Amino acid sequence: MATKKQCKCEENDDRHLEDIEMYWTKRSPHFSDEIEASIMEGHYTDWLNLINEEIDTTKRLRVLDCGCGPGFFSIILGREGHHCIGIDYSAGMVEMANRNFEKYGVLSKAYKMDAHNIEFEDNSFDLIVSRNMMWTLADPKRVYSEWMRVLRPGGKIVCFDGNFKLYLHDEEYMEVWKEMNSKEKSKRTVPGPTAAQFKKMEEITGNDFEVCHHRRPQWDIGILLELGATEVSAKVPGISGAYVERNGERHYLPMMFKVCATKADPTHPVVFHRA
Repeated sequence: MATKKQCKCEENDDRHLEDIEMYWTKRSPHFSDEIEASIMEGHYTDWLNLINEEIDTTKRLRVLDCGCGPGFFSIILGREGHHCIGIDYSAGMVEMANRNFEKYGVLSKAYKMDAHNIEFEDNSFDLIVSRNMMWTLADPKRVYSEWMRVLRPGGKIVCFDGNFKLYLHDEEYMEVWKEMNSKEKSKRTVPGPTAAQFKKMEEITGNDFEVCHHRRPQWDIGILLELGATEVSAKVPGISGAYVERNGERHYLPMMFKVCATKADPTHPVVFHRA
């Protein structure tokens, strides 16, 4: 029998998920406008290149777009001939994604689903892609574990994310965050969140989530290795100029990054031989 404490925790979790769903659903039209601007202005090629450099582009892959939002990755990969399935916890994002798939003529499909409990069988996908989702989650380690489960042996994870809340617990990142946030505002072609929306986003993404306390991608690399990935790498695409001076030395602090991992393939084991 569940205790009162357990019931209270479950009730809080359910309420938190409802808040998340409501917030991102309300903002789904804004994010749809953002991805449309990226596609129309040709900026999507930067993201496509960052994915393509990690995969065999001669093969048609079965792709899971996790936290798909309005369907950006599913659109640009679908146009390359890949079979994409998007999942997102926001019903509004899912609706917007499916609308965009039809608009851009891709055969992708999006479903409402919790990334912590992916409703697909083991070994279902060749590639899993995600952008700016992990930092918003209460248990990203659980999500990485689910990704490794549904990924086929030899399959690849390509995850884009960032240290977007580390500034709350890391003084050096606070310096970097202030500078980069100011630059980002000046470059926006689509209006960003209002003050009220930003405050709500701060609430639902959890200022004290475990992921907010770790410097990444170092933390992600360790988790993926623990989960059995055979090849793990990280890249900081074009954001390497963020740094602080300490004891006369320059220390670089990545804000955004790409983490890639490969699931072990028993038919092609990685073997180290003695010299």
